[in-house]
Amino acid sequence: LTSQLNYSVIFWPAFCVFQDVQTKVILGYGVRRGNLYFLDVSEGGTDLHYRESATNTPDSFHFVAWLWHKRLGHLSFGYLQKLFPHLFSNCHPSKFQCSTCEMAKSHRIPFYPSLNKSCIPFQVIHSDIWGPARVPSFSHSYYYVSFIDECTRMVWISLLKHKNDVFPIFQKFHSMVQTQFNTSIQIF
Repeated sequence: LTSQLNYSVIFWPAFCVFQDVQTKVILGYGVRRGNLYFLDVSEGGTDLHYRESATNTPDSFHFVAWLWHKRLGHLSFGYLQKLFPHLFSNCHPSKFQCSTCEMAKSHRIPFYPSLNKSCIPFQVIHSDIWGPARVPSFSHSYYYVSFIDECTRMVWISLLKHKNDVFPIFQKFHSMVQTQFNTSIQIF
């Protein structure tokens, strides 16, 4: 690899660096795992195998457009076309689709304030179960259930070791509402 591409590799105890011999530009990194060094080929990690074919081919322009898209913080391809028009001479910016941008820049319809908000405590209770957690709590719980009163916005949270423990917790919550607040839940 180093003789074909005119690169040097500098080894350190925990990592290695791939560097262009002439320009001294760092082209990539390797991470030591055990007794082997693994080339970092994650998104934006290295572009060694692309530089081998970095000529004026449509593929190299495509690669350079992606490279600048990542380097500039996932700038839209429309703006990249304004900055680097020569990169888009053979293709339109709409041909590029970045999954990271789709997830990060996605929009959703806003939640509008509800017109039929409950005015009586415990008339409407919302609930949600979350889990499993990767790391258990000190009490070895992997889940939690929340109960939210729509009127007061008060929240009760209970930790659960198993997901099927929800019903007994709800029964305790329901009896607490009846005894402590002298009312009953109308909509759950």
